[in-house]
Amino acid sequence: MFGAFALAILILLAVTSHDFWFSFLQPKVWKALHMGVYAAYVAVIVHVAFGAMQSTKSPMLALVVSFCACAVIGLHLLAGYDTRNQSRECAGTSAGNGWLSAGKVEDVAEGRGIAVQIPGGDTVAIFRPGGTLSAISNACAHQNGPLGEGCIVDGLVTCPWHGYQYRPEDGCAPAPFTEKLATYNLAIEKGEIFLDPKANAPGTRVEPLAIAGGEQAGGPKESVA
Repeated sequence: MFGAFALAILILLAVTSHDFWFSFLQPKVWKALHMGVYAAYVAVIVHVAFGAMQSTKSPMLALVVSFCACAVIGLHLLAGYDTRNQSRECAGTSAGNGWLSAGKVEDVAEGRGIAVQIPGGDTVAIFRPGGTLSAISNACAHQNGPLGEGCIVDGLVTCPWHGYQYRPEDGCAPAPFTEKLATYNLAIEKGEIFLDPKANAPGTRVEPLAIAGGEQAGGPKESVA
């Protein structure tokens, strides 16, 4: 019974894995549906425990299943902890102009990114390619992968899920691909990064903000675009 239940879930996930279903069901519904893989995993473990594990006298199968189960659970907890540490919520403003503090310049490692949550809004990925800063939407246009957990490869923001890539300055995928992401304006004031929470239209170019000499007179009152 448990094996049949797991198989039914896996078949459903396989059938709906095409991008058509992602667009048709919409991201939230599609993601909720595919979270069923965890129920399938538990059902597989129970299926093995009530089946093959009962007919063998060697403890090896039980040890292997237990090790794999603990490894999967441990890796997911570690990934969740790492994601929580990488993602942060913007706090505070500068000069009352609505720009949000997104952390310190040194928080963003060269060739890497951080994800910042706009209160009550979207999550933004801030990247540091080649001594500059650029900000784009954190959600990959493919399947909403967390871009802030990715890195810069050949000058392009690369999604850690499926390798989709985007130019950091305009959020556009390189040709022949046509995906576009929203971009955001940044400013640096006394070593602190400030983010304009108002997104630019997808594909809008924002000139990368040079970290060296990136301090702006008057702080983040004007966007760097």
